[in-house]
Amino acid sequence: GWAPLRTAAWGGHEHLVRLFLADPRVKVYQTDHDGGTSLHLSAIKGHESIVRLLLADKHVDPSLEDHDDKTPLHLAAWNEQDEVVRIFLSDKSHDVSAPPNGGWIPLHDVAWRG
Repeated sequence: GWAPLRTAAWGGHEHLVRLFLADPRVKVYQTDHDGGTSLHLSAIKGHESIVRLLLADKHVDPSLEDHDDKTPLHLAAWNEQDEVVRIFLSDKSHDVSAPPNGGWIPLHDVAWRG
């Protein structure tokens, strides 16, 4: 099953995400059966405020790939979440041009989806 943080991120419940991020017992980096994180899920759904919150947390790795070699930026681009893509591109904490295991960098998805 999903951990509460991932469920809150998927559902767009910012107040709960804030609560969970403030609790040191919550495993922010925990993945689901597909290798996705809370950041992957919020990027897919286009929850901009939650993406910002998660990117600001030192335990969140925005370059982490799921089992399909997709980063949260890949998924935001593929799901046409334009504002979330802008958030990732403006965040300087990670390299958006670093090639993942699959070789298709997130900017390929941005370009592919237009």
